[in-house]
Amino acid sequence: CPRSGGDKSRAPTLCLVCGSMLCSQSYCCQTEVDGEDVGACTAHTFTCGAGLGLFLRVRESQVLLVAGKTKGCFYPPPYLDDYGETDQGLK
Repeated sequence: CPRSGGDKSRAPTLCLVCGSMLCSQSYCCQTEVDGEDVGACTAHTFTCGAGLGLFLRVRESQVLLVAGKTKGCFYPPPYLDDYGETDQGLK
């Protein structure tokens, strides 16, 4: 996490548009957008994707789709192991 003084992020998240690494589901990187506190991924969507975002949660091996400040969903990852199962942690 860029703000927590060297601690590893609990949920490192990769922006699939620009390649930036962000925190996901963490209070440390919350910022304010239009008077509302939002998480790092939601805030990043307004600077990178005009309010739309596509992220990969690395440790959980999940794709995160974000639209605006209030809409988002998780989607199965495109990465599977040899048995066709999600590869937790992308090992």
